[in-house]
Amino acid sequence: MEYEIGNLRLIDLFSKGKSNKYKFLKEAEINKFMKVVAVIEAAEIVTDLWKMQSLKFEHLERNVYSMRLSRQVRLEMQIEWEDEKKQKGFITIKNITKHYE
Repeated sequence: MEYEIGNLRLIDLFSKGKSNKYKFLKEAEINKFMKVVAVIEAAEIVTDLWKMQSLKFEHLERNVYSMRLSRQVRLEMQIEWEDEKKQKGFITIKNITKHYE
């Protein structure tokens, strides 16, 4: 699936394994971020992500969605849909946030 990381700090985290903005992340959460990006890249359609229950794929608002990295941390993304069935789209990874804050 086509995607981009739309945040310079997340690009640092993905390429270097660390970022000043995301110091609150544990090593396991950073590793999960790397794995989730690989899952997004490997997915053929968005519903492939919905089917993975461990990711807890959720619709937040309009075209903003999130997936779980841990119980406390979520990966937020925006999807620009390419079809009316909302199966194919371009994903922009926006942020990692603490859930419940």
